[in-house]
Amino acid sequence: MNYDTDINWSLFRNQIDLFYNDKPILLKNFIPNPEKLASWVDVEISLNNPHTHWELIENHFKINIPTNPTRWGGPRQDKRFIQNHIIQGKTFVIQQYSLQNNYTKLFCQKLEDLFPIVTDMHLYGSKSGSTSSFSPHFDFPANIIIPTYGECEFKVFSNSISILLEQTNHSPDITKLTPIIETTLSPGDMLYIPSRFYHVAQPNEPRLSVSIPCYPGITERWDKNYYKL
Repeated sequence: MNYDTDINWSLFRNQIDLFYNDKPILLKNFIPNPEKLASWVDVEISLNNPHTHWELIENHFKINIPTNPTRWGGPRQDKRFIQNHIIQGKTFVIQQYSLQNNYTKLFCQKLEDLFPIVTDMHLYGSKSGSTSSFSPHFDFPANIIIPTYGECEFKVFSNSISILLEQTNHSPDITKLTPIIETTLSPGDMLYIPSRFYHVAQPNEPRLSVSIPCYPGITERWDKNYYKL
């Protein structure tokens, strides 16, 4: 397949040492035209798509979203509730955003061809300098973070949590975390965070940012091709 993403992926591969020194990597101005991944127009399209799955964050934790019953296809999340949350400037997350359009599909599919992984794309955002993003935390999959609108303070710590522990709402002792990257992420920057490294986003202005979790293995991939008629 021809990947028309205009991204120099070999530069990314040359920056990481996955065999002997897997560590966080920051590449400034790495993604051309980051707005093709996500814009506020895309967010509005998602809001009006009844099949889009949302998460809402308040006081650093996910909150429950009311659902409405439907005759077909099961219950739907309450879009007006989601709209009010966004208008208030609080943080939202759009799940399975990799399937949003042809470009997001191609982007994730290219990563899956470069590495033996399964990917998705989640879109994080807020319409104000929301402080309601997650507290310092870790993720079991490796993650790639790309801002597409606005700037966001970001910290990645040199500490990582053992694979022997469950992924829970563990709140780390901040005094035991040592920053390895402290930066202001701007649209087009790309931040690679290896599995289980503690990190935190600290947005201080309206922003959109995609997070791409990279799970090992290829048996659970779904079809990300774009089919034309």
